[in-house]
Amino acid sequence: MTGDDKRGEGPTGRRPGARSATIKDVAERAGVSIGTVSRVLNNTTRVNAQKAERVREAVAELNYVPNMAAQNMRRKTTRMVACILTDIGNPLYARLIAAVQRKLNDSDYSMVAMSTGNVESRELAALATARRYRFDGIVYITGSQDRAEVNAAIAEVGIPTVQIEREKPDNDTFCVDHRQGVRLAAEHLRAAGHSRIGVVTPGIGARPAAARVDGFLALCAELGVTDGADLVRQVQGPVDSGFNAAMALMRLASPPTAVISLGSQLLAEVLQYMAAAGLAVPEDLSIVSIGDNELTRFGNPPISAIDWDFARVGSDAAGRLLQRIDARRGGGPDDGPTIARLYETRLIERRSVAAPKAPGRLHRG
Repeated sequence: MTGDDKRGEGPTGRRPGARSATIKDVAERAGVSIGTVSRVLNNTTRVNAQKAERVREAVAELNYVPNMAAQNMRRKTTRMVACILTDIGNPLYARLIAAVQRKLNDSDYSMVAMSTGNVESRELAALATARRYRFDGIVYITGSQDRAEVNAAIAEVGIPTVQIEREKPDNDTFCVDHRQGVRLAAEHLRAAGHSRIGVVTPGIGARPAAARVDGFLALCAELGVTDGADLVRQVQGPVDSGFNAAMALMRLASPPTAVISLGSQLLAEVLQYMAAAGLAVPEDLSIVSIGDNELTRFGNPPISAIDWDFARVGSDAAGRLLQRIDARRGGGPDDGPTIARLYETRLIERRSVAAPKAPGRLHRG
């Protein structure tokens, strides 16, 4: 093999498995100093056009990739944000974190999502990971608000943090008015003639479910409904389901003529029960769901839903976090006192609500 024979070598002229090119290699190839290469790559100061072009050509020829870890150590930033959430598979969360990521990407930040399954040890591990790898910020979405160790870890993590769907005063909070949302759903059903309305809900440890149940029970109290608590069925743990909760409601001595599903994932299980029981929507049972998704939009019939502006919530939270990060990097205070924002919900009317077959009885005290 002659000295000019490049067979078996990669596109950069180096054999597969050879060490990666360094900034020194780029400087030697371009015939400039390492400082000039750095200025071209970081676009910090103006560089002679011919030298800059030689640097860019050398970068391409050597397939050079800057060492971001080293750069981040010098700049004291990782440009990484941790998004800690309960369930990455929840379609409502997917819409939310997509909005967060778009806002972060616009400012050249990357996001790492950590799904905890609402397990306390996983929440603590996620916070420890964000701290260990020196993430620039944290977006914390839901999770139980009553875990003292988690709340203490959030307060002590030492990283700018915003919280979505958590009402804690230590950080900026961005919450949806779920009490208003469940009231919209109930009033929509009452306007159609329903006075016996049941609720199927996930466990109420997290703020959204707790706020929805509180809102429903408050409305029952206003109307003088004495058995409102009996009309709420919680899905507890992985072995329980919306199927069982709906069945329990329909086995009441005075069953509801309408149901509010307080979670998009529960809706499919409620509909499964109805199919198994031979019940039709809305002829036998009217339904409103919390959260709009493919099932509510394209079901047969389409399901009325309570929805809100996910893009605005996610963008506002991420934008506030970026302000906190920038303020800290500048050596100043974290940009003022904490803020708490509450977002309204809206009703999307579809074909899942109709008048009950027989008037429901309003139980009054």
